[in-house]
Amino acid sequence: MNVTDIQAALDATSELPRGQVKIERLERLAADARAADDRALEGEVLLALIEAQEWGGERDRMPVAFGRLLRIFDDFPDQLGEQADMIHWQLKWMTYNLLSSPTVPLETTYRWLDELQSRYRQRGYSVRPILALRSCLARDLGDHRAASTAMEASISAPRDEMADCDACERYDWGTWRADMGDDAGALEHWAPMIDGERSCAEEPHRVLAKALLPLVRTGRLDDARGAYLRGYPLVRRDGNLRSSVGYHIEFCALTGNEARGLEILAEHASWLTGPHGDISEQLGFLSGAVVLLRRLAALGHGDLPVGGRSVDELLAPLEREIADVCARYDARNGSTVFSERVAARLARDPLLDRLPLGASAVLPRPSAGSVPATPPSAEPSTVPTLDELVAEARRLSAIWHPHADNAWRRVAEAGEPLSEELAAEVAYAEARALVAGDPRPPTRRCSRSPSGSPPWTTRRRRSVPGRVPPWPGSTWETRPAQESSPGRSARTRTTRTPPGSSRRTTT
Repeated sequence: MNVTDIQAALDATSELPRGQVKIERLERLAADARAADDRALEGEVLLALIEAQEWGGERDRMPVAFGRLLRIFDDFPDQLGEQADMIHWQLKWMTYNLLSSPTVPLETTYRWLDELQSRYRQRGYSVRPILALRSCLARDLGDHRAASTAMEASISAPRDEMADCDACERYDWGTWRADMGDDAGALEHWAPMIDGERSCAEEPHRVLAKALLPLVRTGRLDDARGAYLRGYPLVRRDGNLRSSVGYHIEFCALTGNEARGLEILAEHASWLTGPHGDISEQLGFLSGAVVLLRRLAALGHGDLPVGGRSVDELLAPLEREIADVCARYDARNGSTVFSERVAARLARDPLLDRLPLGASAVLPRPSAGSVPATPPSAEPSTVPTLDELVAEARRLSAIWHPHADNAWRRVAEAGEPLSEELAAEVAYAEARALVAGDPRPPTRRCSRSPSGSPPWTTRRRRSVPGRVPPWPGSTWETRPAQESSPGRSARTRTTRTPPGSSRRTTT
């Protein structure tokens, strides 16, 4: 293939779905580009291949393509000069993926961390993100002192175009404090996202999930309820945020909302089997699911159906799967710290008898002969009145809750005569449900544009590196945010508009 053919084929791959077919197509193009006398084009193909491997579940193979990319970057800096920032931006994310994979030996991970740090220093980039990665790895290894030292150094290091966005950095800071057992410190770092002052492609999605139990443990029950009501629709059915869905399930299990947790788990039952993608995200989801399943079994509901199996039938294999994954992390880390941390999560006791969330789902009575391991707190079983059903449906509609339509359906099925106003509200809800079908939350990731532009914000915490030259036809626009909180100056937002795509902005 000549250069023109390779470029056309590369542009065409942007329309392919993520997965093995796309990876194989780009691997062939990488071989063709290597044979051509255009190193810049080969670099572009390799960057696309690395991204496809990242999203296609083959992250363990990314270092091979990245090794070739770095070699041609070193040998032909003039040809790959315009891609320099993007190469180093992607190098950071490739290294992060190595940290989160139990299949990559520690020595390999440390070698890439050192390579990343060396290259950042050579180009004058701040080591701020590398120090944050070192803190993350130290926490996995159970070295709290090293984790705190690295994170404190990261926070103190200067920011530049290779730093994560402010919202995502604060997520990491809060996670660090939460891992240290400091709920108050974690919530302090997460406050701007909880309060709606900071956002990005995946925040406050993750923070609202991660903050649920710390908010309960610190007595901020109204804030915990609000974080659930705001946060769950943001992560619902998002396979790249599986662990966040797991936190919502766990929250329901530990606050007397087991029935609601079961609804969420049933909605995501397909995630219990089949290809899992990111192993750490899947582990987070399964851990939340097992917390719920153990709670249901303890309440005598082991026979309830979940995804074609009963609670009891599902619990044991999921526990084994979690144990197998933890054993792989322990083998990589050379300790049992990781599995002990997961085991402590799975063994958590309920925090509250009941935190009202506005959900109408209730568990049935335990089947005959099924004795709860721990007697549940006695609550009168009552059938809600029509007025109560209407109030609940209106409340859910007011906050755009994903189950508002279900609440109106219960109003319609109450078997009581409806006023003209109520009948109109029910009809409107039914029409909305028919139009929407089975709505999913809107995606918040920028996809590759029709012109083949790089997906600058497609990966977790991936904001645009500040010095990457705009691609042909794109524009830069810098403007103050439309809204700013009282007492805060308006922040500046930089917006890149790819050709053929609508403008998207984040704060």
